[in-house]
Amino acid sequence: MVTSEAISGEYIPALPAAIAVELVYNFTLVHGEVQAGRIDAQDRPSIWWVWGPAQAINAGDGLHAMGRSAIMKLSQSGIPADLVLKAVEMLDRTCLTLCEGQYMDLSFQDQLMVTRQDYFTMIERKSGSLAGCAAGLGALAAGADDAVSEKY
Repeated sequence: MVTSEAISGEYIPALPAAIAVELVYNFTLVHGEVQAGRIDAQDRPSIWWVWGPAQAINAGDGLHAMGRSAIMKLSQSGIPADLVLKAVEMLDRTCLTLCEGQYMDLSFQDQLMVTRQDYFTMIERKSGSLAGCAAGLGALAAGADDAVSEKY
């Protein structure tokens, strides 16, 4: 929303994208808690600890689906259909990148040595990609051209 406001002076059109990013972020948290075996999250029992891993994965998948549904609501903000499709593609590419980062993080647990470059690549994919997506979606919602929105 900040990117959208910085480009166009308006943040409201980017609200569906911001909601989508938040839902996707929470999907990664729920799945990450299961994968790491964390029994608590933010001073509360983890979803998987209360309801079991299968329901936690189901909840995480539901959050992902809700994120995709939220991004489609950009059309209700007056965003043209071709840009909504680009936004969906950007969010989906980011989800794949997040999965790559999570794969790397999990594989590092079985390694004695992880190079600094591999660690930075993992962090860029696992954490940085979603922040970049949020900025890119904000730029897209503001009507920025591809050269600007794809920089993120």
